[in-house]
Amino acid sequence: STTRVYCLHGDLARAIAARHSKERVESMERRRELLRIEVFAIVKDMLDRGERPIQARVQKMLSADSLKAWKTLGRFLNEATESVCGVSRG
Repeated sequence: STTRVYCLHGDLARAIAARHSKERVESMERRRELLRIEVFAIVKDMLDRGERPIQARVQKMLSADSLKAWKTLGRFLNEATESVCGVSRG
């Protein structure tokens, strides 16, 4: 069990847990950055076609492996809209 491992090899178990935690944080940061890049491209494409980039439409256009965090998507959508056309969504 996990408790037994911590009792017998505490330092090693803590080092492994810390590395795992660090890798998860780095992975999420990479996924967020990929989402940001994808949202900016989608917003630009939608605006070029004369469409309004609302969150539901943008989310439908995301690739299957994109991060689907609603708040993060909304934040990136606001940034992209402001960046591309200088308009604040809210």
